[in-house]
Amino acid sequence: MTTGQPARTTTRPTIAVIGAGLSGLFMSKVCQDRGINHVVYEKASEVGGTWRDNTYPGIGVDSPGGWYNLPFEEKYDWSRQFAPGGEIQDYLVGVADKYGLRRNIRFNTEVSECRWQGGRWSIEFADGSSAVADVLVVATGFIRVPTMPDVKGIEDFAGPWFHTSKWDHSVKLEGKRIGVVGTGSSGIQITTALGRRGLDVTQFIRTPQWVWSVKNPENPQVVRRLFDRVPAVGRWVQKKRLERFTSNVRAAKYGTDWRLHRGIGREEAIQAFQADLASIRDPELAAKMRPRDLPGCKRIPLAPGYYDTIQRRNVTIVRGSIDHVEERGLVTDDGTMHELDVIAWATGYDTHGYFKPIKIYGTGPEELSELWDGNPRSYRGMMMPGFPNLFVVHGPYAPVNNIHTPLATEDMIGFIMKAVDYMVQHKVAVMPTVEAMETYLSWVRAPAPHTTWGSKQCENWYTAADGHTVLFPYERPEHIAMYWSFDAGDCELIPVGAGGRVAEHA
Repeated sequence: MTTGQPARTTTRPTIAVIGAGLSGLFMSKVCQDRGINHVVYEKASEVGGTWRDNTYPGIGVDSPGGWYNLPFEEKYDWSRQFAPGGEIQDYLVGVADKYGLRRNIRFNTEVSECRWQGGRWSIEFADGSSAVADVLVVATGFIRVPTMPDVKGIEDFAGPWFHTSKWDHSVKLEGKRIGVVGTGSSGIQITTALGRRGLDVTQFIRTPQWVWSVKNPENPQVVRRLFDRVPAVGRWVQKKRLERFTSNVRAAKYGTDWRLHRGIGREEAIQAFQADLASIRDPELAAKMRPRDLPGCKRIPLAPGYYDTIQRRNVTIVRGSIDHVEERGLVTDDGTMHELDVIAWATGYDTHGYFKPIKIYGTGPEELSELWDGNPRSYRGMMMPGFPNLFVVHGPYAPVNNIHTPLATEDMIGFIMKAVDYMVQHKVAVMPTVEAMETYLSWVRAPAPHTTWGSKQCENWYTAADGHTVLFPYERPEHIAMYWSFDAGDCELIPVGAGGRVAEHA
């Protein structure tokens, strides 16, 4: 954990952090508190990461707002129970300003390559400049590389089109026929937001999703002021809201995450999702929206008002795949032409891209993404054999589906600092052994068949090329315990040479 004021390090290693989103800002604050030399390299002109880049209509966080904050800057006075994306971005900007984090951020600085050489990390930038660091922390996030479908004729469309992560706010939507392709979180949030505005929206759905059908009420101003002035009250209310949120699928009373364990909690949750789906009055529409898999196979989008919105006259649901794109619109696999004026591609991200397109080379000749070859793996969700002093926050087998991001980030950064303390005290660089990684992978893969996303019938973006689901399949206590201490016995230790630099590794 990263709470409290730990002792300052006795030497001054340099830490390079890639990315100034939530994780990068958290890392910078901890380094600043400890007096550690560090630089955050951010390719954009502002902090925020995902919340800076994604500005599409309806974007919001999918956990109660009071749980989406950093431990050193609690915030409970969100405008809604599930905060809009713009408020999350404003919060992160405020954190950077309040704690003076900008002084250590190099904006408009895009990292292109990192290479372990001369006993340090050599960092190359897109403009041809370079830097060096003793420790490399990759905090680029796991939802950052947008993907477009392999559909013929995308560029033939006569009207505006864009991926949802690059929403074009200059396009006027009133009076236009808008196509939304995709049914993940982005597609559902956009369809709901535009449909509620009375716009003409057609959502194209290849694979229907189970959704969290929850309410998202506004927090009255008087309540927001109370939460701001008395954080303890806000903390208590958010705790109760989280319990109610979880109990919407009747799992909280069983004291466990129904997605991780078989039992009555899972059966009750499935019944709750089916009951929500039954709220769609039109039998034909309800049939279109019924998923083939069980709830929890895929990431479940938060969808306040979605089922109500798709029953409006101005919203049309088209079930099927896109065959190709023509000048006038989209042609589905049944041969139907759907004429449109604007297309928003809500087709997701390369969720196993991690730090792409950055190239990372360790002690060997292979680049890390190429070494993974579609099967990402790690030691404790962050480290890799052959890559000294490298930590990928929310790397392979991180809990991106079942533990709130700020909480998981806190655990991970606490572990990084324990590792850094060990490096300083013992004058070594560290990287896990292959044996330690394989032991970790065996542990983290073992429960997968019992989870909702690990069954053989389930297809989702968690699954790697070799069939393993690249997720942490335990709950928060196990996550805390995993990062509670740095185990040097799991690592190869590389002595530091003269001048405080790590000796060249053979």
